Amino acid sequence: MASLFLENRRTHNCGELSGQDADKQVILFGWVASRRDLGGCIFVDLRDRWGVTQVIFDPADSAEVFSKAGQIRPEWVVGIKGKVRSRGDNVNLRMATGEIEVVGLELEILNKSETPPFLIADQVDAGEDIRLTYRYLDLRRPEMTKRLIKRHAITQRVRNCLSNQGLLELETPMMIKNTPGGARNFLVPSRQNAGNFYALAESPQIFKQLFMIAGYDRYFQVVRCFRDEDLRGDRQPEFTQIDMEMSFVAPSDIFKIVEDLMVEVFDEALTVKLEPPFPMMSYSEAMQRFGSDKPDTRYGLELIDLTEIVKKHGGGGLGMMKSAVEDGQVVKCLCLGPDAQLSRKDAENLEAKVKEMGGLGLARAKISEDGSWSQTPLAKRIEPGMRTEINQVAGAETGSYLLMQIGKQSKVHTILGGLRTHLPCRILTILTGWNRRPTNVAPKPTTWYSMESRLAEVLFVFTTRTLKLGFSKYWASAMKMLRQSSASCSRH
Repeated sequence: MASLFLENRRTHNCGELSGQDADKQVILFGWVASRRDLGGCIFVDLRDRWGVTQVIFDPADSAEVFSKAGQIRPEWVVGIKGKVRSRGDNVNLRMATGEIEVVGLELEILNKSETPPFLIADQVDAGEDIRLTYRYLDLRRPEMTKRLIKRHAITQRVRNCLSNQGLLELETPMMIKNTPGGARNFLVPSRQNAGNFYALAESPQIFKQLFMIAGYDRYFQVVRCFRDEDLRGDRQPEFTQIDMEMSFVAPSDIFKIVEDLMVEVFDEALTVKLEPPFPMMSYSEAMQRFGSDKPDTRYGLELIDLTEIVKKHGGGGLGMMKSAVEDGQVVKCLCLGPDAQLSRKDAENLEAKVKEMGGLGLARAKISEDGSWSQTPLAKRIEPGMRTEINQVAGAETGSYLLMQIGKQSKVHTILGGLRTHLPCRILTILTGWNRRPTNVAPKPTTWYSMESRLAEVLFVFTTRTLKLGFSKYWASAMKMLRQSSASCSRH
C-alpha cells in the first residue's frame, strides 16, 4: 500500500492525540513498540519520538488488515490509517495518549526488523558494550530520547539568553596549527601536504581573542573541543563547552551574564527557579573550606583544620603529625556523621582513591561512645587531651568517622577535596544541607610560587585582559617577563 506512505502525510504524531480527537481520521507512522494478540483483536503500541499510541486491529473492521497486523513484530516500521476512539473509563494513566486508541483501518509495513538484541525500554538489562554496538537501538529508548530532547532545549535556552545579552554566536575553525600550550592535540594528516598534519582545536582559545582584537566585543559559541588526554570524571577526548569572550567588561559583568545563563539552564533542565545574585566566595576560601576551586556546596562536609590543635599539644603523641607541623605542613580532616555507616569496603575504596590522587594513605578513626577512637592504629598513641579537642572542633559524635590527611597544604586540599566528591552516593544522600544554589568563586591568582621558588603559571597567559601585541610576540614577551620575575625572586 505504497500510496499511504507516498500520497498521504502524517496527520498527528504518536504523543499528541487525546480525548478531544475522538472520531477523527488520522495517519500515524512509527515503530512497533509492542504487539499483543489477544485472540479476538491485535493491539499494537506505536512509538515515535513524541510518545506512544495504542492501535487496535479488529477482524470485524477489515479481515485483510487484521491478517497483516498478525505478521508485524517489535521494531518494524509501519504506517497506519485509522479512526480515533475514546477509551471511556478505561483510561491508561501510564500513557500520555491513554484516553484514546486508534482503530486501525489500513496498515502498511514500511520496513521489517530482526529481533533486537535487547528490549527497547528504560530498564534495559544489557551491558554498555552491546548498547553501543547497536547505538541506533539504544537511542530509541524513551530515557535516551528524553535526554537528547532536553539537551536540545537547554542549548536553545543558552543561545537565546546569550544572544539577548549582546553576544554574537561566531564559529571558529576546527582544524588548526598545533598549539604548544594546554592539552595535547589530536592530529589529522594532510592528503595534499604529505608529512604535515592539522591539529583538532582543543578550544577556540586563540580565535576568540582574534574576534576581540577585531572589535566584535562579545562572542559565544556552543563548541566541540578535542583533547588527547587521559579520561577524567569531567573530561573525555571529545566534548562540548559553552565558550565566551568579552571586551571592556568588569568581573561583575561576567558574573551577571553567567548567573543569568545558569538561571535559564536550571529552569529548563530541572524546573528549579534560582534567585541571583549568587553568593560570592574567594578562591582562598573555597580551597580552605572545600579543597576545590569548584566546590560542591549542595551539602556541608567542609575541611576542618587541625593544625593549630596539633601544634598546641606538641603532636599529642603522634610523631608524624608533630614533624609535619614543624615543617610548615598542615593537618586537616573530614568528619562523617554516624548515619554514614562507613563500611570496611567503603574505607578501602577511599584509601585507594587517596593513593590515586598522590597521597600515601588515609588516616581514619571511628568515634566510640566515650569519645575514644577505634578502627585506627592512632588510638593507642594519641593523647586524650588532643583527641578530645579534635572531636570537639570536628563536631564528632558517637559513630562519626574522621578522615585525616597530613602534608603540604596544596596536596591536602586536593586529596580531601577529591574525597568530598567521591564518597559513595549512599553517604552523600544522607548529608544535611542539600540545596541548588550555585556559588561564584573569584578567579584564582594568575601565578604562584612553587616549592622550588620558581614562578609558574596557573592560568593560561592567553586569558589575560591586557593583550596588546601579536600572539607570538606577546607569548614570548610574557614568558620572558615570568622568567625574569622568577630569577629576581630566587635571588632575594
